[in-house]
Amino acid sequence: LDEPLGALDLKLRKEMQLELKEIQERVGITFVYVTHDQEEAITMSDRIAVMDLGKILQIGDPEEIYERPANLFVAGFIGETNLISGKVRKMGESYGLEISDGQTLAAGWVEENVSIGEASVISVRPEKLQIYPSEKSHEFGNLSKITGIIEQVVYIGTDTRYLVRLTEKTIIQVRQQNMMRGGTRLKAGERVNLFWDSENARILKR
Repeated sequence: LDEPLGALDLKLRKEMQLELKEIQERVGITFVYVTHDQEEAITMSDRIAVMDLGKILQIGDPEEIYERPANLFVAGFIGETNLISGKVRKMGESYGLEISDGQTLAAGWVEENVSIGEASVISVRPEKLQIYPSEKSHEFGNLSKITGIIEQVVYIGTDTRYLVRLTEKTIIQVRQQNMMRGGTRLKAGERVNLFWDSENARILKR
C-alpha cells in the first residue's frame, strides 16, 4: 500500500487507519505500508523500517523505534525530539553529556562508537520533560535538571506546548498534558526548571 490515505482529511484518515488495521488482522496477510506520516506509521505498524537514502537504519516495533531510536536520523524522523549539544563524559558506570555551562546531563543509553569527549547530542522527547517555575521547583535527586526561560506557550487541546530557551542557540519543546479544565499554565517570560529521568535520554552521534 503506497500512501493509500494521503488524499483524505485528518479525521477520515484516522478512521481509515483503524479500519485498514482491522482488515489486515481479519484477513491475516502481511501489508507493506509506505508512508511519510510518522504518526501513521506508528499507528498502523507491527514493525517499522526507517530508511534514509535507500539504507535501512533501524527495524523494530513502534515502541522500540520511538522510545529507543538507534541514531540521530531515526530520533528526528519519528516523532518530535529535543536535541541538546555537548561533549560525552563518563559518569561512574554510565555516561552523560557536558553542555556549555559545564553541567553534565545523565543519559540512559549511548550510541555505539561514541567516544569520551566527542561532540554529540542528548535526545529527550518533549513529553518526557517535567516543567516547574524555577522559584517553586522541587529537587529530584535522581532526575536531570536544566534551567531556561519560556518563549512561547501554545494550547493545543489535549496538551500545552512550551518552547523554552536554554541558550542563545538552543530552544527545546515541552508537552504537558492538560489534566484539569482551566488548569494554571505557565506564561511566556517565566524562568523554569526542566527535569527528566535519565532513562528517557539518549546520547547520539552528531
